[in-house]
Amino acid sequence: MTGCVTCGLPENRWDPADPLHVRGGVQCPGCIRVDLDQDRRLDHRDEQEAAA
Repeated sequence: MTGCVTCGLPENRWDPADPLHVRGGVQCPGCIRVDLDQDRRLDHRDEQEAAA
């Protein structure tokens, strides 16, 4: 059984109905979502700095 490399949650506890669920993936949907949100924040910050 595999688990999330970020938080350690076993894959059998990942929500299979979550659109970010990837069977055999290395991150659980929750950690994927956090990474995506962080990327969006960083992109927004870069855009703000470029506009200044």
